Amino acid sequence: MKKSRTGTFSILAISPDSKLMGVAVASGSTSVGDRVPHMQSLESV
Repeated sequence: MKKSRTGTFSILAISPDSKLMGVAVASGSTSVGDRVPHMQSLESV
């Protein structure tokens, strides 16, 4: 039986004009929340 490959992929986008940032994650495994990029805002909205 051939073993399937799984992985976690992340992408980060930054807009200097609007000062916004976004992160997206796609994963083939469960419970990856503590292994993916994350951040906390330093400013109140």
